[in-house]
Amino acid sequence: MISGSGGTSSTSAQAEWRNPAGPAETTYSRTAELNDVQALHIIENLRAHIPPSQPGTCRQIAIGRESAINTAITRVESAQPYTFIEGELGFGKSFFLHWMRDEVLPWAAVSLVDLDDETNFLNQGALIEAFRTNLETPRSLDHVDYANGLDELWDTTLRKVADLCASHYEREGFEIRESRMKKSLELAAKDILSDAAIPQPVIDQVGKTASEYFNSTSQSLTQSLLEEIENNEPMDVLGLISSLAQINGYRVLLGVDELEKSVRTEEHFKALDNFADTLPKNISLFVTGTPELVEGGEEGNALRETYHPLYERTTTNRIRLDSPTREALIEFSTRIVDLETQAIEAPANREYASTIDDLGGFEQAADSFLEQWPPAFRAYLDYLEQHK
Repeated sequence: MISGSGGTSSTSAQAEWRNPAGPAETTYSRTAELNDVQALHIIENLRAHIPPSQPGTCRQIAIGRESAINTAITRVESAQPYTFIEGELGFGKSFFLHWMRDEVLPWAAVSLVDLDDETNFLNQGALIEAFRTNLETPRSLDHVDYANGLDELWDTTLRKVADLCASHYEREGFEIRESRMKKSLELAAKDILSDAAIPQPVIDQVGKTASEYFNSTSQSLTQSLLEEIENNEPMDVLGLISSLAQINGYRVLLGVDELEKSVRTEEHFKALDNFADTLPKNISLFVTGTPELVEGGEEGNALRETYHPLYERTTTNRIRLDSPTREALIEFSTRIVDLETQAIEAPANREYASTIDDLGGFEQAADSFLEQWPPAFRAYLDYLEQHK
C-alpha cells in the first residue's frame, strides 16, 4: 500500500470492490464454447419471447443478416451518432440489439434500455439514468462487485493514472507519498477531462473524487460523484461516460428498443432528434422501430407525418431487417433443437424438438407454418408452441 509517511515500491492501491487490472479481451471471449447453463438460458428466453441476455448467447442463434450486423458494427466503430433498426413485428429487432452487444464487446461499453411512460426522450434525466444503470463493459460483467460499467471505466482510468504517477516519482527518485499521489491524481483527472464537453464544476468534482482514491473507505464513482453531476445536467453523465470510455479505448453503444411503443408525438420525436444532435463524441445511438412508425399508416402519427427532420435522419441512417427466408427458419429451428438437446436431459421436456418431430421434421414444420402465416421469427416460435 502507498502510505502517508514514506516510500514504498508498490504502485497500486487495493480494495475489495476493485477488480484486477487485465486486458478486456481476456474477460470476454468471442471463442468460448457454449455451456449447458447458457444453452438453458437461451431456451428459457426464447420460450418467453425475449432476447437471451447473457453475454455471448445471442450470437449463438443469430441467423443470416451478416450484412446488416456488419453495417451496424461499422457504425459503432466510427461512432455514428444515430442509426434506426427497422423491421416488422417479430422480425427480431430486440434480438438484433443484443446481437450487436455480443459483437462489439470487448471494445465497446454498451447500454440497452426499453422506453416506457417514464423513460423516454422527453424525460432526459430518467433516460440517461437508465443508460448509466445498464452500462456494461467486459470487466464489469466479469466482476459483479462493480455497480455498473461506469464504475469499471472510472476505476481502470484511476489505475492507469496512479501507475503513471507512481512510476514517474520512482524514476525521479522521489518517495511515493500519499499526499503527493492524491494531488497528482486530482490534477491528472482534471487534465484528461479538460477537452471533454463537461462543465468545469463537474471536472472539479471529478478531480476531488480522484484525490480520494486511496481513502480507506471504498467508494465507487456512482457512490461519490453522480449525485453531484445529476443535479447539474443529465447530459454531463453521458459526457463523462464518453470521455472515460475513450481513455480506456472503448466506443460507446446506446440502444433504445421499440420506439413505436413509447410516446408518438412531435415533441417526443423532436426530443430524440435533439438528443442525437447533442450526443458527446464517441457515442452511437441505435433505435428500433417498425416501418409503420417511419412511413405512416392509418393512425397518422408516424415520423414522416409528425416530425419530418427526424424522418429524414431516419431514412438516411437506417438498417432494414428483411423477413426471414424459409431456409433461415429451418436453420433457426435446427439450432433450437440442438440447444434443447444440450440443455434439457429429458426428451419429453424438449418442447420445440417434440413439436418439430410431430410436424414431420424441420422442413415440413417450416412449410406448414408458411402456408398459414407470413414469415417472422416470433410468429414461428408461437406456431411451434401452439402445436406442442
